[in-house]
Amino acid sequence: MHRGYPVIEVGRDRLDGQTFAYRRYIGEPPKGYVITASCSLKPCLRPEHLVVREQRPLAMEDRRGARNPMARLTTETVLEIRRWRAGGATIRAIAARFETSPGNVSDICLRRTWTDVA
Repeated sequence: MHRGYPVIEVGRDRLDGQTFAYRRYIGEPPKGYVITASCSLKPCLRPEHLVVREQRPLAMEDRRGARNPMARLTTETVLEIRRWRAGGATIRAIAARFETSPGNVSDICLRRTWTDVA
């Protein structure tokens, strides 16, 4: 298992279980598509539950920072956080001021998150 998904080892190759089951019982999946279970259970390998879905490898990449509808901070706020830190404010003080976690402030200042903001 890898993150709840079954893994099948064939010789030196490792395949995710759903792709293996699809190939065995249905055929080769089309290029650019992934196999998932329609029942949404990660370990499910039942052939009747396997469906082909379009692969979107960077789906969340398009929704980073301000483009993420769940984001509580704005681009302007992130810039202000970075200015405060450059001015010598502590991470805890910044987190309290902007009502976010110290870890989030640290990630912003180290550019682990909001990487698209200059």
